[in-house]
Amino acid sequence: MIRCSLCEDKKVDILRSDIVPSMCDDPCEDCTPNCKPEECQCPVHLIGACVHYNGCKTFITQLKPGMTFDECMVNIENVFEQVDNLLESYKDRIIELENEVKDLSERLNNKEGCNEWEQ
Repeated sequence: MIRCSLCEDKKVDILRSDIVPSMCDDPCEDCTPNCKPEECQCPVHLIGACVHYNGCKTFITQLKPGMTFDECMVNIENVFEQVDNLLESYKDRIIELENEVKDLSERLNNKEGCNEWEQ
């Protein structure tokens, strides 16, 4: 089965279908990652502003064709930062909930506040 990246598929990046058996007959067409990369004899080092993205528009990272490499990296880093912030807030909330459970457990064991809960 040949894997092709389909830009016209409007799903979220991770849900985008990239398996279409009949679109790419030659395994080395642009749409497949099946080609063996040629060994680089002379690596080229470019400034990020000189390299432009020509892939599909993406939902999560908001990449668009024509963006520079630098712009793409900023968008990708922003996604990681958002995920990191979200995980940090989840961690803080979990700690708060653990403390509340611990406090309630101690109150129950000491029979404190039983009258409050019976009402």
